[in-house]
Amino acid sequence: MVSGNSDMEQRRSRLGLLFLVAGVLLVLWAWGSWIYRTSTRAASGIVAVDVADDAPVDAAKVIRAAPMVLLGVALVVLAFLVASYVFVRASRRYRQSLERRPNPPTDSTDLWSMHKLKDFDDSDAGLGP
Repeated sequence: MVSGNSDMEQRRSRLGLLFLVAGVLLVLWAWGSWIYRTSTRAASGIVAVDVADDAPVDAAKVIRAAPMVLLGVALVVLAFLVASYVFVRASRRYRQSLERRPNPPTDSTDLWSMHKLKDFDDSDAGLGP
């Protein structure tokens, strides 16, 4: 393999890892800001009602559910990481199989001799008088 390809692969891996960390941080920031906004609205007593049918948000339920939401997000991220790893490994193996030379043809000079019946002599069989 050419050394340029391995350098390019390392750069891609680093860039992918950077994007993954940035995505996880973005999700955690969004989750934290949602929890913060929910808890400050419930604590201040000022609740903006968009629709008359909406029930008020219970901050205690939201805070109790937060670890489950975090666990769910962590499991989704873990599943994504595993699926990405499997996809990358499979694509690399497929690429290697495409670059591999085909097997040389087998020797077929006397292939028919393996499938012919052995010579049979009628006089040795004892069929006649």
